[in-house]
Amino acid sequence: MKRSPAWSSEVDVQMEANPYYYKLPSGYWKEAFTPLYLQLLRLNLKILDGEKLTAEERKEVQDLSKKLEELIKGGSIGRVGRTFYET
Repeated sequence: MKRSPAWSSEVDVQMEANPYYYKLPSGYWKEAFTPLYLQLLRLNLKILDGEKLTAEERKEVQDLSKKLEELIKGGSIGRVGRTFYET
Protein backbone atom coordinates (compact mmCIF):
# COMPACT_ATOMS: atom_id res chain seq x y z
CA MET A 1 0.00 0.00 0.00
CA LYS A 2 2.76 2.48 0.91
CA ARG A 3 4.44 2.14 -2.49
CA SER A 4 1.27 2.71 -4.47
CA PRO A 5 0.50 6.10 -6.03
CA ALA A 6 -2.74 6.21 -4.03
CA TRP A 7 -0.78 6.22 -0.76
CA SER A 8 1.43 9.15 -1.72
CA SER A 9 -1.60 11.07 -2.97
CA GLU A 10 -3.40 10.41 0.32
CA VAL A 11 -0.42 11.66 2.32
CA ASP A 12 -0.20 14.81 0.18
CA VAL A 13 -3.89 15.53 0.69
CA GLN A 14 -3.59 15.06 4.46
CA MET A 15 -0.60 17.40 4.68
CA GLU A 16 -2.34 20.08 2.61
CA ALA A 17 -5.48 19.79 4.71
CA ASN A 18 -3.62 20.34 7.97
CA PRO A 19 0.13 21.04 7.65
CA TYR A 20 0.56 21.58 11.41
CA TYR A 21 -0.81 18.19 12.40
CA TYR A 22 1.90 15.89 13.70
CA LYS A 23 1.58 12.79 15.79
CA LEU A 24 4.50 11.22 17.60
CA PRO A 25 5.18 7.79 16.10
CA SER A 26 4.88 4.86 18.44
CA GLY A 27 7.82 2.65 19.28
CA TYR A 28 11.24 3.79 20.33
CA TRP A 29 10.48 7.46 19.58
CA LYS A 30 7.60 7.50 22.05
CA GLU A 31 9.17 5.15 24.61
CA ALA A 32 12.79 6.31 24.70
CA PHE A 33 14.01 9.16 22.54
CA THR A 34 11.34 11.81 23.09
CA PRO A 35 11.25 11.28 26.88
CA LEU A 36 15.06 11.44 26.85
CA TYR A 37 15.05 14.78 25.04
CA LEU A 38 12.44 16.14 27.44
CA GLN A 39 14.39 14.95 30.48
CA LEU A 40 17.61 16.46 29.13
CA LEU A 41 15.89 19.82 28.73
CA ARG A 42 14.54 19.68 32.28
CA LEU A 43 17.90 18.67 33.72
CA ASN A 44 19.71 21.40 31.81
CA LEU A 45 17.32 23.98 33.26
CA LYS A 46 18.02 22.66 36.76
CA ILE A 47 21.76 22.83 36.17
CA LEU A 48 21.46 26.41 34.92
CA ASP A 49 19.47 27.31 38.03
CA GLY A 50 22.04 25.58 40.26
CA GLU A 51 19.56 23.04 41.66
CA LYS A 52 20.24 19.42 42.62
CA LEU A 53 18.47 16.34 41.26
CA THR A 54 15.70 14.77 43.28
CA ALA A 55 15.49 11.01 43.86
CA GLU A 56 12.56 10.80 41.44
CA GLU A 57 14.51 12.56 38.70
CA ARG A 58 17.45 10.22 39.22
CA LYS A 59 15.11 7.23 38.87
CA GLU A 60 13.64 8.64 35.64
CA VAL A 61 17.12 9.08 34.19
CA GLN A 62 18.06 5.52 35.19
CA ASP A 63 14.87 4.15 33.58
CA LEU A 64 15.59 6.01 30.35
CA SER A 65 19.16 4.73 30.45
CA LYS A 66 17.95 1.13 30.76
CA LYS A 67 15.57 1.57 27.84
CA LEU A 68 18.33 2.95 25.63
CA GLU A 69 20.68 0.14 26.65
CA GLU A 70 17.99 -2.37 25.65
CA LEU A 71 17.69 -0.73 22.24
CA ILE A 72 21.49 -0.74 21.79
CA LYS A 73 21.56 -4.47 22.55
CA GLY A 74 19.04 -5.03 19.76
CA GLY A 75 16.04 -5.59 22.02
CA SER A 76 12.74 -3.81 21.88
CA ILE A 77 10.83 -1.67 24.32
CA GLY A 78 7.15 -0.95 24.63
CA ARG A 79 4.29 -3.30 23.84
CA VAL A 80 5.59 -5.23 20.83
CA GLY A 81 7.87 -8.24 21.20
CA ARG A 82 10.08 -8.68 24.23
CA THR A 83 9.52 -5.51 26.17
CA PHE A 84 11.74 -3.58 28.51
CA TYR A 85 9.35 -4.29 31.37
CA GLU A 86 9.57 -8.07 30.93
CA THR A 87 13.35 -8.24 31.45
